[in-house]
This record gives sequence, structure tokens and C-alpha cells, in this order.
Amino acid sequence: SIGEQKSAVFLIRFLDSGPIVFSKERAQDIIFNKQFNNFIREASYDKVFFSGDVYGWYTLQRNIDSNNNGYPDLPGIGFGGELDEVVKTNNINLDNYKRIILLVDHPRFGGGVSMVGTNSMIVNDKNYEISVSWIGSIQYFNLPSFWGQQPFEWTNLDFLLSHELGHALGVLHANSWTCIDNSINGNCYHREYGNFYDAMGNGGGTMHYNARFKDLLGWLDQNSILTITRTGTYSIGPLESSYEVKGAKIRPIGDIETPIYMEYRRPVGFDTKLNNSEFIDNINGLFINWVQPNSYFLPFRINIASRLLDMTPDTSITKATLNPEMTFNDPGRGIIIKVKENNESSIKFDVVLKEPVCVNNPPFLEYLNYYNGEVKAGENYYVHGEISNLDSKICEMGNFKLNVEVPIDWNYNITSISEENVGYIINILPEERKFVGIDFKIPENTNDGVYPIKISIINLNGNLKTDQDIWVKVKSLKCSDGTPYNQCSISKPKYCSKDGILISNCRLCGCEKGYMCNFDGDNTCRIIKKRIIYRQLLRD
Repeated sequence: SIGEQKSAVFLIRFLDSGPIVFSKERAQDIIFNKQFNNFIREASYDKVFFSGDVYGWYTLQRNIDSNNNGYPDLPGIGFGGELDEVVKTNNINLDNYKRIILLVDHPRFGGGVSMVGTNSMIVNDKNYEISVSWIGSIQYFNLPSFWGQQPFEWTNLDFLLSHELGHALGVLHANSWTCIDNSINGNCYHREYGNFYDAMGNGGGTMHYNARFKDLLGWLDQNSILTITRTGTYSIGPLESSYEVKGAKIRPIGDIETPIYMEYRRPVGFDTKLNNSEFIDNINGLFINWVQPNSYFLPFRINIASRLLDMTPDTSITKATLNPEMTFNDPGRGIIIKVKENNESSIKFDVVLKEPVCVNNPPFLEYLNYYNGEVKAGENYYVHGEISNLDSKICEMGNFKLNVEVPIDWNYNITSISEENVGYIINILPEERKFVGIDFKIPENTNDGVYPIKISIINLNGNLKTDQDIWVKVKSLKCSDGTPYNQCSISKPKYCSKDGILISNCRLCGCEKGYMCNFDGDNTCRIIKKRIIYRQLLRD
């Protein structure tokens, strides 16, 4: 991702969108002439910039929730998507662009979403290699970033563009990895978006993409990043500067990959927030990122996510760096790092490389996906995710046992797309993952309530266990008075519908004594009126 990123920006509205918040001309200025593009130029060392054209506003002839399911139905482009007609009608030549940016103006669409890198896409019978990004929160576009205010001008739209178009350029999230008693091994947890110092992460601290991402994107050439393959003392300059060497990566003994990246940051430019009291401890040390192992969900891509390692797990992630007097030790990769000294222009550190040893770790269940809303009794409930073997590479094949605890009378079935598993024992190579799915059947007679599910994964090479609790909110197949669905209530003429609503249905359920069905009306019951006949008795 080098050079000019020519982009087609579409301004999209719906019938139920609010007033137009900015003009086409202002959108052109914000995206291509303001802080977002300034950030990209600075972060890429002037190797990348965005340019292009703005089209719209276009109002789609529907509400954003066209499926009536409570979720925004975002406009599609390619393969017959509704924006294909917009492209055709307005004679927009997509051959001129590498990126499509959709600014979607609706209060119910916040944040954003994006393709990762370019993808092959057919629009109006023609194939394009292009990326598509959807940007929301448009009604708040000019407010200081909700994701973290900065000591410089930085709006919601600036952050969302910097994040979503980072995906479009080709990287995933900047995450974090915190271990209770160590910096990389043992009892650890992953936090999505957990890197506070990266626009691809939380966005609450500094903005520059981390050294791993800059390396992937081609912003650091071989003269700008050290590849450490032997024990020694090394020096790098600030990640933000024009200093020749801006980062370092370590290749462990016997490995062909570089799983550990290091960078040194200073409070300048878009990283100025390091001067804030909550972040200032980080200006004296090394940020260390671990290359996140590849995902089942992106099997054909190289590892494009990162985890910032927390060097002080007993404190907040706002103190994350390896500072002087501290030691990073990863015996599973045979890496030891110590910071010696630092100044405004560089940091010096020692790296010791040893033969890696086998370190067994508790497994990790990630990309866990399940429905958080209400589920009806009698329905299936599906959970899926990836089991990661966090044992060091030198270890043997890992054997993982999957245990599931469910409420009484609930049934479940464990499936794995990766392989057939006997007795729920799953074999996974070190630093690899496998997909697992669990299909739960909720009994029809389940009452209203919140029910616990516990998923346990045991690394049999060391008997190390990880537990995951899930709480399922169940709506019983009964109406408010306890009547089962599709049955008459004891309170005539009420009937419990298939949607769990009590309705009047005297035709089916009858009426209480003294009432009769209003057949010509709304299926309610009415009082039977007694007809009194008065007779006049005539006397002779």
C-alpha cells in the first residue's frame, strides 16, 4: 500500500435519515485536505496519500432497517448490490479508483466497517480489484473523537477514516495481550482493539500504526527496520521520526518468521498525547508487539493482526512499555530483551537469543461468536470460535479436550469444520488454531430466564484449562398468563398466539358463562342481554 490511493467517495442517505449534515464540497475537503490525510502522510513517511472524487448525496428509496430486524441494512456495491445502479446511472468509472468509501448518513449506523485489503468485485458486469469501506456516525462527524480526544484537532470522522481505511490498506486490529504473572505466557487474555497507541486499536492514546503494520504496508523498507537474528546490543530511533531505523523485529533461533516487533515512540505529531500524564511513562521504553497467529477466518492471508504485550500487567495498559530495569523473557521463543538507555533521538537495548524450549500454556478461545439477544425456547442456539494452541513452536502436537456444561435437559452437539474429532479431543499444532462450533438445543418447556453455559478447553499437555462462561436469555413459549403458544387461555376468550401475545379469539376459545362471541366484530365476547317480555293481563 504505497503511493496515491485514488478513492471514490459516495454520500449515502435513506428515507428516514435526518437533515444533510455537510455538502459534497465539504466532504471533499475533509477527506482529502484535512487531518485524516495529514495523519496518513505522517504515519507513512509521505509514502501514502488519499485523493479522489465525491459523489452524492444519493437517497436510497428505503429506510435503513429494510429487513425490519432491528439492525441497519447497509447499502451494498458489487454483485448486484443496490449501489451498482447508482454507478451505472451516474456514469461513474470505477477504473479510476483503488478505494470506495461510503459515508452512510443515518443515526442508527455508528462506527464503521471495511473490507481488509482489495478484493475482486463485479459491478455492472465488469470486474474490479478494489476495497470498500463503510463510515458511519456522520451526524457527529465534526465533534472531538468519541474514541479518545487528542491535543490536536481530531474528529470522529478523522478517527473512523484512519481506522477503517487502515483495514482497506490491508491490516486488521491492533489488539493487546495481558498476562497476569508474565508478559506473554501463562494466564493471559486478549483484548480486541486493546492497543491504546494505534489508530487500528482503541484510539484513546496515540495514533501511529505500530511497526508491524508499517512493515506489512511497505512503509518501512529494509533500511528502516532491523531484523535481529543474534545476541547483541541494538539501537533504534523514534517510530515517528525521519531517523533511519524506526523499528526492530526478532527472528528466533531456528525460526523463519519474526513474531516479535519493537518500537520507540516520542510525543510528537500524531503521537503527541504521550505527553499526557497517564501515558508519559511510555516515552522511556520499548513497545513490544507480538504478531497474532493466523485466523481460520482469514486462511489465505498472512498474519495481519497484532497484540501489544503489556510489560506491567499489574497496572493499566496505559503503562505498557519495557522500561529500564525491566526484563522481557520469552523462553518459548528463546528471547530476552533489556532496555539500556534512551534519549530524544534513540533507545538502546540488549537482545539475547537462546535455543527455544517447550512452554505449555492454557489454550485460548477467540473470535467467540454467539447471539446476545433473547432466544425462544425450542430454538437452536449456536456458538462458534477458534481454539488457539499457545504452546511454543518447539512443543509437540497439542491435544485439547472440550467440555461443555449446560442446564438440565439441554442438549448440544460439538462440530468442527477443521476435522472429525473423537471424544471431543482436538489436535492442534503449536501456534495454530482450529474452528469449533457448538449447537445447543433449548427445550420447548424452558421457562423465562437467563441460563448459564460453561465451555472448558483443557490442554492435555500440561493439564492447563481455560473456561468461558456464556449466559443465554431465554423467552419461554408461553404468554404472560402461562398459556403455552398456540393454545387457548383458561381466561376465555384469550388465545396465546405464536408470537407470545394474548389475543381475543372467541371463535376458537369460546366465552365465559353469560357472554357470547361477537362473530361479526373483533372476536371478543359480549354480555348476553336478557329479553324481558311484559304481558298485560286483561280482566274480564
